[in-house]
Amino acid sequence: MLEKKARTAIDKYSMIPGKAGVLVAVSGGPDSIALLHFLKKAGYKTFAAHLDHRLRGKAAADDLRFVRIFCRRLGVSLISASSDIGSLAKRLKVSTEEAGRIGRYAFFDRAAKKCGASKVALAHHADDNIETFLMRIMRGTGLKGLCGIPPVRDNIIRPLIDASKSEILDYCARNDLSYRLDHTNFEDKFTRNRIRNILIPSLEREIPGFKKEVLLLIKGFCRDQALLSRYVSAVMKKTVKKTGRAVCVNRTRLMSLPPDMRGYILRSAIELYKGDLKDISSAHVEAVLSLAAGHICLPGGIYIQACGGKYLISGDIEKKPKPVRFRYALKVPGKVRVKEANACIRAAFCRRPKDLRKTPASTAYLDASKIKGLALQVRSFRPGDRFVPFGMKGSKKLQDYFVDSKIPSGQRSLVPVVCDAEKIVWLAGLRPDERARVEPSTRSFVRLEILR
Repeated sequence: MLEKKARTAIDKYSMIPGKAGVLVAVSGGPDSIALLHFLKKAGYKTFAAHLDHRLRGKAAADDLRFVRIFCRRLGVSLISASSDIGSLAKRLKVSTEEAGRIGRYAFFDRAAKKCGASKVALAHHADDNIETFLMRIMRGTGLKGLCGIPPVRDNIIRPLIDASKSEILDYCARNDLSYRLDHTNFEDKFTRNRIRNILIPSLEREIPGFKKEVLLLIKGFCRDQALLSRYVSAVMKKTVKKTGRAVCVNRTRLMSLPPDMRGYILRSAIELYKGDLKDISSAHVEAVLSLAAGHICLPGGIYIQACGGKYLISGDIEKKPKPVRFRYALKVPGKVRVKEANACIRAAFCRRPKDLRKTPASTAYLDASKIKGLALQVRSFRPGDRFVPFGMKGSKKLQDYFVDSKIPSGQRSLVPVVCDAEKIVWLAGLRPDERARVEPSTRSFVRLEILR
């Protein structure tokens, strides 16, 4: 029964603490009518809110009249307003559905403050949850999206989230509650309506118990999400930072994570900036992860720019990243933290490596006798810098080397340049200088490493 499921949800998710006031969004349909009636009869301090979207003419006026009469009979105060959702959609360049959602939530916030309610109750139910789950699968989503509609989000609560549509209609019948029907819910020009009216009934015919299985899946994904969130929160602290009006993701650290974790962290960073992940698909996330330079525009007017070893998430493009300048002393043996590049350079004497051909890019072995002075310098790239790339005979400008190596302009000043008293000996993480190469006759060795 609806009553039992609603009480269980309210208690399980601590939806209405103490004597908190609850503003119920009431459209006049069976779902919101049942929710308002239940909360009022259960003894909660309830208020009602109704918004006219100015899309349905006389039908909308009849809805308001019906809701006003129902609230008066129930003894509930009603706050009503109208919003030109069609104009809002054009102004924001979004669909009418999305504009309606934006307009409603803005109205609910105003209404809740006006009546002093700390919670806003929406009448989403189990069938809505199934529809949302299928919509997200169709457009591509991550684990969080597969969790469906959250029972609680900030001050938004959904007491009927575990109740089915049939249970809501049964509640209305048992309590002799009349309600309004929105004819647009039966128009298949909307994706959600096609899922509700065509896809789900077809799947139920093919797969007995389909809806029950989907709800079990959603609960399973929610459990997985809760476990994963504990790990992700620690990673987020080290990888993602909110700076002013933007969110900065340490790209180097992100790409060092297991492949399956990268997309999840990036999604969390986008949500941190945007407030939600609506219209952000798996394809969008993959496109950002493959971005080495430049920018990508995501739905909602969000720009993600790859520059300087980071992803910058904002509402605009950082067109001219300022070059970074740094200089540190490095003794051999010793190490130095290069905070600008988010890296540590370590130097040490060592024995001859067993196989120089297997040396990773993060390490360089040099002939100590070819290094002028053992007080090295780790600095940023300077215009006019030249070196002799390992394996070559002639010198090359660092600028040209960066271009040939497809190093984005915004990242070049972040490459640590290791020098001795006379020359560059290593572009950290990229290439050593030929003039310090190890020979068969080399007797003393220096190992340089870049640690991130």
